[in-house]
Amino acid sequence: MSSGVHLTTEAAREIAQALEAVVVSLARIGSREVRPEWEDDPLRRYLGDGGAWLSLSRARSVLAEAMDRDLGETATEELVSGVEYWTGP
Repeated sequence: MSSGVHLTTEAAREIAQALEAVVVSLARIGSREVRPEWEDDPLRRYLGDGGAWLSLSRARSVLAEAMDRDLGETATEELVSGVEYWTGP
């Protein structure tokens, strides 16, 4: 049995924007130089080395593929335009 989940375009936009902001911001944070005492921090490892970042990135891709398929190939790009990312201290 195959069933689907139906979202309004507005709901998909909210989800896409949230995922975009978190995934890109985590990538930016993870690319920064880290103090030596933070190298083994469990939260940093979970967020950056796999775990959360990979899961959120995959969720973003799954949603983007569905939106681009159903709304047009540039739908995701248009829906996430204007998202604010982490810019650092």
